[in-house]
Amino acid sequence: MSDFPESKKSSTNPSPDVAPKPMSGPISASAQQSSSASGEQPASTPIQPNIVPVQAPQDAATTSHLQASAQGPAAQFKTENIGSWAAQQEDYFAEQNRKAEEKRKKSERTRRKVLPIVFIVGGIIAVGLIIWGIVALVIALTTKPEVDAPTISGGTSEDVNNYRDILQDFFNKGGADGIQAVEDAVNDTLNTENGREYENQVKLAEIIVLQNNGFYNEAIDKSKNIDMEKLDLDQKISFYGVLYYCSTMLGDNKAANEYFMKQYELSVEQGGEGGGA
Repeated sequence: MSDFPESKKSSTNPSPDVAPKPMSGPISASAQQSSSASGEQPASTPIQPNIVPVQAPQDAATTSHLQASAQGPAAQFKTENIGSWAAQQEDYFAEQNRKAEEKRKKSERTRRKVLPIVFIVGGIIAVGLIIWGIVALVIALTTKPEVDAPTISGGTSEDVNNYRDILQDFFNKGGADGIQAVEDAVNDTLNTENGREYENQVKLAEIIVLQNNGFYNEAIDKSKNIDMEKLDLDQKISFYGVLYYCSTMLGDNKAANEYFMKQYELSVEQGGEGGGA
């Protein structure tokens, strides 16, 4: 009886010099339970570190391109790859459109800033042109055109008749202001050398024009400025003939008879009878 237990003990307890061989591989659940039931500790298993390689971050376009390249030429034309390529193209055109829109908005802002200035400057120029036009019109209406002063050639009766015709042209061109036109022409003539020398002949031609155009009172009034001593005999007869005719037309018979007798006496002196201008 005593030998059996010892042999059992020897068989169950290995020699201290013999190290237990570790179990390779994972320990099964039944083995772990058997060890736990028997009170023995399972042999320690070395822990292998789990190393995961770290890759550099890649954007979606690069990843898509690499995946398409890895798939081969035929796979690149699959529907999903074409959609990715189209999306990239759309992003490119969207960026171009965005830049173009920003450029347009900038130009619009610049135009809005410049436009009021253009309107103001244009308005000032327009007002200036209008004012200049009004001033030019007023000057044109109030300034008489410079013309050569009418002149009388000499002091003979023929020269008086020629100057009379010149004054008649001024009267015709003057229209309603014909009398003023004649007066202005006479004043211009009197400022010339011949006009000052033949002043009375100039004034005689003036009253003849007034009589011929029906301005009888004006002709009689102007006649008072003529010096009879500066007229020749033929011009004196014309002078009294004007006064006779104007007085007759105005109904002043007494004055008309007086001027007629003077005209008649001068005509007799000249060598014949007659009267009239």
